[in-house]
Amino acid sequence: MTARSTSLRLAGAFALGLVALAPASVLAEGTPSQPVTGGWHELRPSDPELVAVAAFVVPRLPVRRARLLRIEGGERQVVAGTNYRIGLQLTDRSRWLALVWRKLDGTYQLTRVGPSNVH
Repeated sequence: MTARSTSLRLAGAFALGLVALAPASVLAEGTPSQPVTGGWHELRPSDPELVAVAAFVVPRLPVRRARLLRIEGGERQVVAGTNYRIGLQLTDRSRWLALVWRKLDGTYQLTRVGPSNVH
């Protein structure tokens, strides 16, 4: 076996190894169909996780006497615990964006909150 045929064989094996490591959905369509670890994933506004996060956030907003009108949307990111990004509209028609961290022990921490400019 020559050095050239050995290097070609190794290059071919390396390329096959890369193909074997790539998810089939990436090879077929160019975009992964499975969630990316550590990435943000959209949740339905009615998702029980999001409803629990909204119940935690609303009493901590700097507004008086306004209640939750609706959850406008939200996302989840699994890390050391879970991060949630959530958009809320209150009965006073104000809109808020919040970032909440659910720690591994199940407790919540409001990481960031502010008025939303999205209407």
